[in-house]
Amino acid sequence: MTDRYPDDPWRIALLDNVKAECLTGLRRFPEADALIAESMPVLMKKWSPGSLYGVDALGRAIRLYQLMGDAARAAKYRRITAT
Repeated sequence: MTDRYPDDPWRIALLDNVKAECLTGLRRFPEADALIAESMPVLMKKWSPGSLYGVDALGRAIRLYQLMGDAARAAKYRRITAT
């Protein structure tokens, strides 16, 4: 991806975000959290919360933080979906 799309950092962020979803499913929350923290700003800068990529990324973040029991961060991403 970095070779093919060097000027599109959102593409790597998307891969990291999807990897975070996989790690969430494996209950490897610290690793998933790090990837969500890195990828979400990049994705939200490129894609609106109502776009396909935006909705999917927000859903991944919300799911992670719900499973982690972090209501504050889950609510943060829920608020973005309401905009």
